Amino acid sequence: MKFKLTLISLCFLMTMWAAISGQAQTPDREPAPTTQMTMPQLAAEVRQLRVELLRQKMEFQEWKVRQIERDLQQAQNEQQHFEEEQQRLHQELASLSAAGDAEGETETIKSELLGERLPRLQARRRPVGERIEQLTRSLRQEEARLDKLAAQLKSETGGRSR
Repeated sequence: MKFKLTLISLCFLMTMWAAISGQAQTPDREPAPTTQMTMPQLAAEVRQLRVELLRQKMEFQEWKVRQIERDLQQAQNEQQHFEEEQQRLHQELASLSAAGDAEGETETIKSELLGERLPRLQARRRPVGERIEQLTRSLRQEEARLDKLAAQLKSETGGRSR
């Protein structure tokens, strides 16, 4: 089956080559009027395809920007959650300190908050902050690419887009 497909493809290519080389070997003469009409049409078609390709690139770029914005919003929400949790821990510590109770139980709770829960919370929060920074950089880059595509589209369409 593969051999037949290859043979058919080879025959087609040879036929196309013969047709093209046959046209190239014809004596120089003025092109037929239909050829003169098709060149501007071909140029217009190519320009239209270029514009359509730019529009598709812009749509994809807009999708990428929306995805990054969504991811960034999720990371910011997560960071906000960690900040609220950290604030609650500090309020607990302040209320325990204000109670002034010097019992061992209060000191145990304080040491648990300061020695275990707070460092764990900060360790979980650090990667989220780094992710926010990375997403913010990516968002700026993708928005710059989108702006560049919009400028290209504007220049291709002579100022009218979409």
